[in-house]
Amino acid sequence: MRKTVVTRSPCDAIRIGDDIEVRVFRVRNGHVRFGLTAPSDVLILRSELLENPRRAEIPWCTSKGKKAARRIPPGSTER
Repeated sequence: MRKTVVTRSPCDAIRIGDDIEVRVFRVRNGHVRFGLTAPSDVLILRSELLENPRRAEIPWCTSKGKKAARRIPPGSTER
């Protein structure tokens, strides 16, 4: 497996293959907020969800807010 380190500024993006884009939205106080665009059949999970398979069963949108991943429908914008 290849590991790559990439430096990006807000609004910059990187492409992974033909179908996946990672775009930086904000960098503040050592935290990075980024968005992912991928085909609907690509599962996107935070690594800690892979370490705990039971938590990986959390639906895309939940009342847990920031604790769970969520899928933003195509064409919508994040607030």
